[in-house]
Amino acid sequence: MSISTTQAGENASFVATLYFSDAQEIFTANRIVILSSVSVNAVDCWTIKAVMDSKDPKTNTPKSQTILIHIRQDQVSGNVTLGAARTFPDIAENTAGYYVLTDSPDDDDDDLDAVFGFPSVRGNLVYQRPEDNAHIVGHFNFDLETEEKTSFSIKGTFNVAPSLFKTA
Repeated sequence: MSISTTQAGENASFVATLYFSDAQEIFTANRIVILSSVSVNAVDCWTIKAVMDSKDPKTNTPKSQTILIHIRQDQVSGNVTLGAARTFPDIAENTAGYYVLTDSPDDDDDDLDAVFGFPSVRGNLVYQRPEDNAHIVGHFNFDLETEEKTSFSIKGTFNVAPSLFKTA
């Protein structure tokens, strides 16, 4: 189950800008959850999952954009170099990715049945978890590559509450 930012409290936020070669797109998450996960290298990670649900403007069908950031659980704060990510659903520690799920306009349901994944190539994350554990704040930027070998980048900030942590 995901927890929306309104359920998590007024201060929870995850906002980013996607920088394409010819345009920019604002990403404002309406759902944020932090999951306990394990990388392919058997490293315990926290996965920050931020989702922005919308309608595809061309087809008027459901669209879900997701940013995933995987960080080591044993690093409480700091400056982290983000490396090349694995193909979803496999994860590697200290990586990120951007995923777009869409509904095919050719069927009669609203199920999200097409997934487009863009794993990180490189990037940076700076985050802090204050001693009171009231929230985790951070900012990030990472570069991604499409199957056509074109690149784009994502830069953003987050402020999330421990109530978003889920272990199952």
